[in-house]
Amino acid sequence: MLLPTRPAELAISAAIPEDSTPPGSENWIWTGRIRAGDLVTIVGDPGVGKTTLIVDWIIRLTTGSAFPEMGDQSPMSAGEVVVLNPFCDFECDLRARVEQAGGDPRRVIDGWELIKADAPCGEGGARQCDARFVEQLGRALRNRPTVRMVIIDSAQLQLAFPDEKGFHQMLVQLACWARHRKIAIVLTVTPDRKRRGPGPEALIKSRSLIELSNSIWRLTNTPAETEPMEGRLLVCLKQMHEIGRAHV
Repeated sequence: MLLPTRPAELAISAAIPEDSTPPGSENWIWTGRIRAGDLVTIVGDPGVGKTTLIVDWIIRLTTGSAFPEMGDQSPMSAGEVVVLNPFCDFECDLRARVEQAGGDPRRVIDGWELIKADAPCGEGGARQCDARFVEQLGRALRNRPTVRMVIIDSAQLQLAFPDEKGFHQMLVQLACWARHRKIAIVLTVTPDRKRRGPGPEALIKSRSLIELSNSIWRLTNTPAETEPMEGRLLVCLKQMHEIGRAHV
């Protein structure tokens, strides 16, 4: 299968502080934004395009293509992406979309198949992670050194715990595995309604998720009055790297 040198570009950019000075490229997946070893949260309303964003990132990682604003040089070679999705027909839906857009579907790994977990079903029949999940994921990742990213889509459905303490413990374990295996673990979530406060507190109820995420990004539709082309915008709500924090 012939792959393009660059995947089809999406109208997606990431807003970071203008006075930031990104550090060197060591261990960066997306320079100045996402580093190997990060726990990353993407928050966006239903239908805003979180799956489209995920597919774009998968294409770049499975073909070794650079992320936006990095030119043609990617700091990492092509690798695998593990995806845990609560609902989709993995072969017909996600892998097909990646291949049609120029990615390498052979490097897209069904996370539930990888950990071989008999997952319980929760809301709407969604597969859910129980207390064994992180241990099973960690064991599986030991044998896959080419994994660049693990994506847990619709994390509010898949990481459903009865209390914040259990959720916190799982996040701590995920963050430890991300650092240990030098991969990025990305959670996609929808905003928690009726929240007030600056930055991520306005969108996310869980203090554990806010505190343990290395970066939090809000995916929005680009306002027509500021950007005439149809597209999406990643806005930084939190950033723990040397480029500093941004609350927008």
